[in-house]
Amino acid sequence: NVNNGGPELFFRNNARFSHPGQISDQPVSPINRNSNESFQKGFYMKRPFTAIPGFGNYTDSVRINSNEPLTDLNLFVSINHQNLNDLFIYLIAPNGDSVRVFNNNSPGSLDNNLITVFDDNADSSLVSNRYNSFYTKVKPSENMGSIFNGDNPRGQWKLSINDMENGNTGILYSWGIQINNHSERDKNLNLK
Repeated sequence: NVNNGGPELFFRNNARFSHPGQISDQPVSPINRNSNESFQKGFYMKRPFTAIPGFGNYTDSVRINSNEPLTDLNLFVSINHQNLNDLFIYLIAPNGDSVRVFNNNSPGSLDNNLITVFDDNADSSLVSNRYNSFYTKVKPSENMGSIFNGDNPRGQWKLSINDMENGNTGILYSWGIQINNHSERDKNLNLK
């Protein structure tokens, strides 16, 4: 505010403004990714808030109870990692079919955040050094529809993150799947 005649702000101790695109390995809250009001309702979400190993494979799963044949599938991922171009990310269907959605791309900023929705119908392809922090919807590395369309989505879907280089770590904050662009997912209620 100093340059426009506004009040000067002073911080105590180590406090500072955070601009994640300019600060190395600066985590960004996945809660801010509410692209529309039905985002939380439309995705089958997981919030593992867990470390991605410095080398090797991490797998998490989410259960989907819908039997409606797939015509469209979107994948939300929120990761902070010290070196995103070490990562390969796969989505694996209950029947074992898999698609590589992220192919060791690099962000265009220092923060190393991948917070995006992978969507075959997005108007942007995932290219290294194109996006900062909060990505828009982007096309996955491989087309999900060509593999998953027509499948029954019922069962355990897996997100597999493969870290190809030793030493760098990260956190998987949350991830989720949206089926057939529904703004609300099916309710799961089992009565006996």
